Amino acid sequence: MELKEKVREKYGEAALRVTTGGSTCCGSAPSSGGSCDPITSNLYDSSETSQIPKEAFLASLGCGNPTALAKLNPGESVLDLGSGGGIDVLLSAKRVGPTGKAYGLDMTDEMLALARENQRKAGVENVEFLKGEIEHIPLPDNSVDVIISNCVINLSADKDRVLREALRVLKPGGRFAVSDVVVRGVVPAEVRRSMELWVGCIAGALEDTSSEEALAQFQTNFFGNHRVCRCALPHLRARERAHIVVIGSVAGLIAVPFQGMYSAAKFALEGYCEALRMELRGSSVRIAIVEPGDFATGFTAARQETIGSGQGSAYRATFEAALAVIKKDETGGADPVLVSRVVKRIIETDRPALRHPVGAFLQTAVARAKPFLPAAAFETLIADHYKCK
Repeated sequence: MELKEKVREKYGEAALRVTTGGSTCCGSAPSSGGSCDPITSNLYDSSETSQIPKEAFLASLGCGNPTALAKLNPGESVLDLGSGGGIDVLLSAKRVGPTGKAYGLDMTDEMLALARENQRKAGVENVEFLKGEIEHIPLPDNSVDVIISNCVINLSADKDRVLREALRVLKPGGRFAVSDVVVRGVVPAEVRRSMELWVGCIAGALEDTSSEEALAQFQTNFFGNHRVCRCALPHLRARERAHIVVIGSVAGLIAVPFQGMYSAAKFALEGYCEALRMELRGSSVRIAIVEPGDFATGFTAARQETIGSGQGSAYRATFEAALAVIKKDETGGADPVLVSRVVKRIIETDRPALRHPVGAFLQTAVARAKPFLPAAAFETLIADHYKCK
């Protein structure tokens, strides 16, 4: 069975479980918040869940709340890619009001039937659920103000096509808010081949940092950005005003020991953005890179070690000492909402600066001070912090 058909089958079964009084959980009951997994629980607050039928909430297979990411204004049109039971469509419809419109796109008949029933129960009229694939959106060019998606793009085997389609239907100045899964580390080939895991939002996840080969690290942290930029730029240049905001890292300004390949990829991204900004001078496209420091997120728990960093490594003792410092810095890090605020300010600025470090004061101050300190003194400062004796 082809991947797309397997996805269609599994999500159809999930919809049927909800309509017969169950939930979308695989092998377990939902938590008290309605979700099957602690990662995805409490994604919607009580003011949101009280507005929609419980079946829409139970049918949610998402990994985030894209309606919390997108600023939706009255009168706007919204498209949800992979709308499932309709939770994000119904919430969006209420936010854009009766003069706006919310579209839900799904390829599964059972999910569409469930979503339309949830729409009827909610009494929401400014909604239309469409049957189709996210690689082939059945809407005209420049037709929606906002696109949202909740843990669906990772299920597509042709993510570049999905992004091209999204950009095609977005109006000039439109917004794209996505909650999805990324994986720190290379997904093993045997896992990626497993359709069951792909449908479970694991094997098809967008790969983030890698604990394996340098190429895999760069494919995600560098070439991934390049592919998105190449896809987006032809559309963005045609608009009166557009921004590309790249999420880099303070590790692209300050090399972090035992995360050296990650730092190398982020350093490369710094140069890429600097060059791209110069190439686009005179155009309507503005380039900025956000450089987050340590934030209290799931990044720490998701870290995977390289194959060669086991007990047989000559660096093991130093590695463990440095890793303890890294974990402490991350768990005591700032609220990640600060990053979203910086991105918002950049988008609202006509001519933003290139670099935007964000995080703990000391961390960002050290990054800014680096060009002014002697190289040897700076190296000692960082090495001592990470217990590299």
